[in-house]
Amino acid sequence: MKFALTLLTALVVAAQPRFAAAPLVPFRTLPLFPEETAGGVWSNGAFLLVRNSGSNAPLLQAYDRQGKLLQASTFRIAGAVLINIYPGRFSRATDGTWGVSGSAYTNDSRAAVFAGWLSPDGTRQTVIRTSPYVPAALTFAPDGTIWTAGFEREAGRALRSDHAIVRHFDRMGRVLSSAILRSSIPSNTHPAAESRLLVSRDRLGWISYTANIYVELSFDGRELGRYDVKVPPKTQINGTGICGDNSLWASLTAEGGQRPLRLVRLERTGHSLLPTPSIEPGGYLYGCDEASSLVLGVKQSVIWIRPAIAPR
Repeated sequence: MKFALTLLTALVVAAQPRFAAAPLVPFRTLPLFPEETAGGVWSNGAFLLVRNSGSNAPLLQAYDRQGKLLQASTFRIAGAVLINIYPGRFSRATDGTWGVSGSAYTNDSRAAVFAGWLSPDGTRQTVIRTSPYVPAALTFAPDGTIWTAGFEREAGRALRSDHAIVRHFDRMGRVLSSAILRSSIPSNTHPAAESRLLVSRDRLGWISYTANIYVELSFDGRELGRYDVKVPPKTQINGTGICGDNSLWASLTAEGGQRPLRLVRLERTGHSLLPTPSIEPGGYLYGCDEASSLVLGVKQSVIWIRPAIAPR
């Protein structure tokens, strides 16, 4: 099989990032900065940004595919003078509820790691302390519950040699289940520190960019498959997505970022994920949208492309 791409959206280079959708139809330039775009997330039909992280009131923003601002809500925690919400550690449910994770500090330097939920209108909020567990990736399941992948530490030191990496919460912050023990993955660095959670209609996927492992779970926590991710030498994954047909895609970059990004499909073969021949130049892969189009960041813009499989 040979892969081809049909371009659904056009890129118009501008000083500010631009959203585009539909063939050759550019939309208005959005007030985004390149570094903020790079930290964005595509989630359930919206492109998400967190502004003013590192303040006492981070601003959560959601844009639709045409670049229209859907939501803008302020996230606060009582008594916190500084709230850090890190890139990639936020998501949005189909009903517009936000999920975020990060760290919060009081004015006397007390700190805690948290996970939080914010209602679509920004008026209702639930925050739980997760310390010593640090959620490093977060996503919503189709039923509106939230899944996280993380590690345990205290004062910057490893706290436990074994713990559940993936945890499942309801919207009240109660743990529903957990999966994937740390001891089951041989890795010098914690495999969750650089990882991502992917969700489709019928499964959850967790991929570790440092351990090069991918695990699929059912929504009741059963392990469906575990795969070694085979990437070309001197390259690393920096973005992933799962589409409606459960196909897996990744953007690859050379170690040190000396070459353009490349886009590959990851094929499940036995217990391995094997990349197809790469498409160059690619872009940073934010994910796959509801129409199974890949959402890419390319040259300060967000574009959509539809992967198509052509016969030999």
